[in-house]
Amino acid sequence: MPGDSGFEDILSSMEKFIRDRYALARAQLDAPGNRPAVRPEPSGPEPEGPKPGPPSADAPSDLRAIKVTSASVELQWVDHAKGEMAYIVQRCSGAEATDFVNVIGQAGQNLTAAIDRQVQPGMTCRYRVYAVLPAPQGSHGPGLSNAVTVTIPEN
Repeated sequence: MPGDSGFEDILSSMEKFIRDRYALARAQLDAPGNRPAVRPEPSGPEPEGPKPGPPSADAPSDLRAIKVTSASVELQWVDHAKGEMAYIVQRCSGAEATDFVNVIGQAGQNLTAAIDRQVQPGMTCRYRVYAVLPAPQGSHGPGLSNAVTVTIPEN
């Protein structure tokens, strides 16, 4: 403060500030006044994650199952994307099914493999994969890889 000319003046100013601030806070706690009405936040749709896009040259290709056991499926593909931030593996149940859902998300660039450990013996499933690219309006996916059908062996 401009009037502070020494250590004692500085301590005195600080003490006055603290006492004044405490008095104001105490008065606000003792008589808080009317509280504003609670307004619920408008609920909008849940934000959606990235989705695969139309066919493109940067889509993964040559998806194949390289190891299938009763507990897991190891998938491998050829990466064509540039600047990707992740890969999403989709799966659906049934040899002719088309209701794919995202089951594995892996962050990183130049990924070419994933393992699905959420399988059951005897199930038949189809897989496909796509890259996730960053964009100013939100991440998006280029085209999809080919689909591969796998039957999980019994124990």
